[in-house]
Amino acid sequence: MWEVLQACQWKFQFCRIRLSFFFPIFHEDHWFLFIVALQDGYFVFLDSFFDEDDMYQKEARSLVIPNFLRAWDQFIGIDWNFDEFVIHHAPVPKQKTKQDTKQDLKFFSKYDDGIFVMKYMEIWDPCVNMMVQFSSSNINDIRIQYVGSMVFSQHNSCHHGKATINNHKAMVELKERAGLQSASSMIF
Repeated sequence: MWEVLQACQWKFQFCRIRLSFFFPIFHEDHWFLFIVALQDGYFVFLDSFFDEDDMYQKEARSLVIPNFLRAWDQFIGIDWNFDEFVIHHAPVPKQKTKQDTKQDLKFFSKYDDGIFVMKYMEIWDPCVNMMVQFSSSNINDIRIQYVGSMVFSQHNSCHHGKATINNHKAMVELKERAGLQSASSMIF
């Protein structure tokens, strides 16, 4: 038993030390995440809507990677053997599309890709299966959590906004009108 525990601790520590650069990319009215995993030798793409073989991702790759390499050479200038890096499209939770649901997409679904990217940045780890971390049905609650953390941040000097949000009854009514599920019912 002790050997298994030690092996798990080592793997956890190994996964957490990796050096990666995260680049949220906004291209043609859509957000996706580009990660350069230096020690693992990967260019990683996380996209909540487009797949690896979609023309959008092919075009994005052809722009993003050369621009990264140019910036690396200009500002860092250390040879890192990027020509040996592997392009990887990690399996991630995807946005719902009209084909996935009988209902029309709500207003916010048009902007879900940015929330997906924020969540990818928050939980990305090459040792974690992101498909079990959250799903598109959690996005509205995740959005509310992000807004709450921004509004109540110690760096936010807009006290009027904090006071408005503190009115819990108003927030509950807004969530009910929008048809959002309770954050307490979410599993992360």
